[in-house]
Amino acid sequence: MRVSTDPREALAVTRTARVRFRQALLQRPTSPFLWANLALTKLYLDEIDNELLTALRHANELGPWEPTVQQTVLFVGLAVWQDLDHGLQQALVRTIERGAMHNAQKMLEIIRSYKRFDLVCAIEKYRLIAGPNCAKTAQAPSQVSR
Repeated sequence: MRVSTDPREALAVTRTARVRFRQALLQRPTSPFLWANLALTKLYLDEIDNELLTALRHANELGPWEPTVQQTVLFVGLAVWQDLDHGLQQALVRTIERGAMHNAQKMLEIIRSYKRFDLVCAIEKYRLIAGPNCAKTAQAPSQVSR
């Protein structure tokens, strides 16, 4: 989808990917990568629904220590933050904390793209690399309880 210069082709490829991820999940329902990719394709198709939230939840539960899954879950989760229930929001914060152990810089790039420093500035490892952004966040009220 990202490579295509034709929007219709990109949409068709993404729809095909969504169908294939669903088919693959019938064979491997415990694959966190498939769940994460299903959530990502649904986000790209702007299908913010229960299936996306379920896929996000399964990806997070099945692949909590997989860096690629963490990054995809974070990217999708921040994109649909307002649609997440409190439990899934808290699960996403825990994903951010785990992500700090392996690739804090990559996780911070995703967080920076959404300007959600309020989710990371309480975590020491991020505070060290987020620097001035945390100082700004300290002045604004947090949007998530820990």
